[in-house]
Amino acid sequence: LVAASIGGMPVMANFAVCQALQSNNGFLATIGNVLGHLGAFYLVAKLSLSIPKCAVSVILLVEFAPLFRSLPSELRHLYGQARNSAMRGDAQSSFLEVFVASDLGIYLMAFFSPLIFGIVNGSVIAILFQIVVSMSRFAGPGFVHIGRIPGTETYDELLPGSAVAPIPKIAITRPMGPRWFGNAAANTRAARADRRKLNREVLVAIADWRMVPFLDETALAHYKESWSKVDVKVLVTNACANVRRQIKESGLGDLLQQTDETLVDLHAAVLWAEEYIRQVESSRTVIGVRERATSAFDE
Repeated sequence: LVAASIGGMPVMANFAVCQALQSNNGFLATIGNVLGHLGAFYLVAKLSLSIPKCAVSVILLVEFAPLFRSLPSELRHLYGQARNSAMRGDAQSSFLEVFVASDLGIYLMAFFSPLIFGIVNGSVIAILFQIVVSMSRFAGPGFVHIGRIPGTETYDELLPGSAVAPIPKIAITRPMGPRWFGNAAANTRAARADRRKLNREVLVAIADWRMVPFLDETALAHYKESWSKVDVKVLVTNACANVRRQIKESGLGDLLQQTDETLVDLHAAVLWAEEYIRQVESSRTVIGVRERATSAFDE
């Protein structure tokens, strides 16, 4: 009411303020939040500035203050992410591309758009930008290659100069985000292309679905068809309960023929894969011995 009486906009309690009032905690923080809004509205009114835009500016500034405090560390993190992306040889390697597609880019767009383009147009632009960025994160191939620190059960992303090394004859990929019609096929093509570029034999391909909360029907159908035609053994691991249910109900589990332990634990899947590789190589040895014996008998 006080803010409205001086020509500003009424203070709108955000979620943090409501929580503080309900739990009777953070009393000083809540009062400071409200008084900060009122004081800022009073000052801009006295300075005869544009009240609507200044009111929005005050709200945005107070709400986004924690973001600006952490801005330097966020920029350093994004720079490191862009550098690692370039070291892996990914298409998305420039700092600008990483920045635009980050949460920080979305927040800054939400902050500046209403100030530059007006309340309505700026809000619409910020919402559309967030939708586009969110969809771009899930569209197209997005995965990393995983290796193991030798002599341990620790698995991490393969990066130049790190202690993580590839596992002989095993390729592990970790998709980033849900699997749906927009990225399942593209992810498979990119993973196979990377596997063909490897200068080593691969007998087992492990899909680490730690970051996959669900699969849509199109992705499930794609994997059932695609994995039935590959020339390597495919395993899925680190699957959450929802994904395991989808694997079972869709019939994909019948194709994979995995134990429950390998579905939930990456190390168990790797141990199973290593045993599978030993059996394959043993059968190759036996076949080779038989062929040599048959050739000697014919001579």
